[in-house]
Amino acid sequence: MKSSNEEDLVGALEASVEQHRLVTAEREFFEQTLKGAVKALCDTLSLANPAAFARATRVSHILTELLSVIEVANPWSIEVAGVLSQIGCVVLPPQVVAKLNDGVTLNMEEQELVDDLPHISDRVLADIPRLEPVRAVIKMAVTDYGDPLTGAGGPGRRIPVGARMLRVAPDLDTLRRAD
Repeated sequence: MKSSNEEDLVGALEASVEQHRLVTAEREFFEQTLKGAVKALCDTLSLANPAAFARATRVSHILTELLSVIEVANPWSIEVAGVLSQIGCVVLPPQVVAKLNDGVTLNMEEQELVDDLPHISDRVLADIPRLEPVRAVIKMAVTDYGDPLTGAGGPGRRIPVGARMLRVAPDLDTLRRAD
């Protein structure tokens, strides 16, 4: 016959195992849901605007290259930000996306549309749980750094490295495509 202490210990261990199983199942559920939501958005972008999807894919690859040489605390948010960085392009006319892809100078009206893309992307992603770090990278990527020499007038060094990487990746893509 087991003593009361042994029964309590066994009960506590069984409860702990069950709690671990529940937490693990919930984490896996959220991870799969998040991956599914990101895939659905990418599939939508690929259907609605193939050129923007192609650019997002190239930007994502550039970020992966950069992440292979730079250690960052939260690389998944940067990778996902790269994949979703062009999601706002679904509202752009195809000729504007073509100009972006080719590095052609935009007129003032087109530039205003492009400047609004991070806000559009943010609205699209706002209701997806746990994408806050991704949204922050996308929004901060277009932040004005301030004076190039002093940083005055902008957040300067407070801009996260992921946002800095996402800011240069599309330009690098444009330069590579020009070669």
